[in-house]
Amino acid sequence: MVRTGWVVALAVLACGSAHGDDVKVGEPFKGKLEKEFEVPRWPGLANPHKGFGFEIPVKLQEGHKYTFTATVKGEGRKVSLAVINSANQIVKASPYYGGAGTITVTYDEASDTGTFRVVVVSTERGPFTLDSTGPTPSDVTVKALEDDIALLKAVLARKEAALKELKAKKP
Repeated sequence: MVRTGWVVALAVLACGSAHGDDVKVGEPFKGKLEKEFEVPRWPGLANPHKGFGFEIPVKLQEGHKYTFTATVKGEGRKVSLAVINSANQIVKASPYYGGAGTITVTYDEASDTGTFRVVVVSTERGPFTLDSTGPTPSDVTVKALEDDIALLKAVLARKEAALKELKAKKP
């Protein structure tokens, strides 16, 4: 496992990320929360969760544990943190502005391998850091790679069969 400080600079977009690429767990970033942000369906709230924040895509591996800790600077600043899956559902979240300066969310077992979004929202503009723990490439096991390869071969076989069927139908 690796634990690294992230400081992320992003202009917030309602969908996607200003960063553009997936972030690998353990990559450092620098920045500031500057734009108003809204996250609908925050657990325990009837209304959307609003504040200054960002969202950034991060690749997670099924079955692995990930911990994200967001820290904001400034007296009285509060922070919320969530992990959102590819179906745009919050799978783990802190309480609404549950941290006075710092909040941690642990996703004990990622439900899927793929791109998730980490969302940090604060009551005020300003700098923040995001620390994370999670598997590194050296944590990948032979079994995990074999399972991934088997899955890819199955997908490839289905695609090849569909292509063959389509070609057979054309004169």
